[in-house]
Amino acid sequence: MTGIFETALGDDFARLHPMMRRRFGVGLEAGYACVGTGVMSRIRRGPWWTIPFLWVGRIRNILVPIQGTDVPFTVENYPYLDPLGRETITFVRTYGAVSRPHRFDATMI
Repeated sequence: MTGIFETALGDDFARLHPMMRRRFGVGLEAGYACVGTGVMSRIRRGPWWTIPFLWVGRIRNILVPIQGTDVPFTVENYPYLDPLGRETITFVRTYGAVSRPHRFDATMI
């Protein structure tokens, strides 16, 4: 089974740097997940009136209401088979201090 990113990129997947191929080669057949850490140099948000929507979105881990500079983050990608038998990869991004993290979760099929 070809991974979802390789399927999407087709022949261009082979043109990626070897480390990028490994990073985007996450999948069931590959047999590994991918976890990375770093620091966002800047996170910003929209106008003042978007703040309530961002905080509501935080409840479901779909929006990040924080802003700042030098914000630490972690991204975790885990492959699994969904209930319909499709290869799926989760993207769990965690921003901010460990004591009060903010998450942005996504799923790719």
